[in-house]
Amino acid sequence: MSVSTCQSVCRVVLISGLTLFVPTACAQQPLGEPREEAKTLADPRAMEFYGNAVTVVNQSIEEAIHRIPHLRGMEIADRQDQLGDILDKTGKTVASFFNSFPNTACDERISDEFEISGRVVRPGNSQTFRYLALNRPSSNSTPLVEFRTDSQGNPAAPNGFLVTKGFVSTEAIFHPENRSGAVFRLLGRQKVRGRETYIVGFAQIPGKARLVGKAEFGGMNYVLTLLQGAAWIDSENYQIIRMYTDLLAPRPDVGMKQESTDLTYERVQFKTESAPLWLPHQVVVTERVRDQTYRNVHTYSDFRVFKVETGEKRQAVK
Repeated sequence: MSVSTCQSVCRVVLISGLTLFVPTACAQQPLGEPREEAKTLADPRAMEFYGNAVTVVNQSIEEAIHRIPHLRGMEIADRQDQLGDILDKTGKTVASFFNSFPNTACDERISDEFEISGRVVRPGNSQTFRYLALNRPSSNSTPLVEFRTDSQGNPAAPNGFLVTKGFVSTEAIFHPENRSGAVFRLLGRQKVRGRETYIVGFAQIPGKARLVGKAEFGGMNYVLTLLQGAAWIDSENYQIIRMYTDLLAPRPDVGMKQESTDLTYERVQFKTESAPLWLPHQVVVTERVRDQTYRNVHTYSDFRVFKVETGEKRQAVK
């Protein structure tokens, strides 16, 4: 099958995203018949999938490492008495991030690939956008609005097999207001890029999580999703420097087997801001839908403060 033929077959169907939880995804998936989905994740229809989910919080360490290969080589935690303090301090860091977040712009480069029947197809092209994250007054713990434009400031949307956005707010699951919506587990410690980190696993709780995902299928129907994963937290400043997320449980009813994100953060110092921010530098998204796997890589650079009322203020970061 040629690349052009694969594109015509695969480029149809799934628009996946999050309602309160900002990261969103657009991937392709075979269309199905309209179906009624649970209005909330406390509904018995949703609990059918999420009620007995096997997660990094309740499975063995060996199984957790198999699920998240980045955990290999960590110093495994043999007790949980530090967890509460780690969550408290990390929560303060995350809350401060959202409270003081300046309107921000950066350059984004996206490349993608997909697999069909074990064959990897890489179109070989990449796309570049201006990516904006704007802090909007809101009662939510994640007030950021994220979107793309072209170089002239016009709204833009990527072409691709899997299109994703909204990762600046991923760490909101550790915000104090959202902590009751998940369970946590101290998995261990690990050195990452020369920094000592705690690794904390998490799994959202059906019926209690406020950050709920929504995957729409061709505008016909939708399913609600929750997350599990792990965060690497700097042991000195309690800043999250890496996160890995995946579905709390697969959705076999619509063929969703995996929707994972692997985020790495970098320290950004704006000339107009006194304190540095840790922002996504690279995000790898993988989605498995039935027998097809889609993957894209986002790389972010040239972060600058964005002045909405006067246009963009291009300032190089230190």
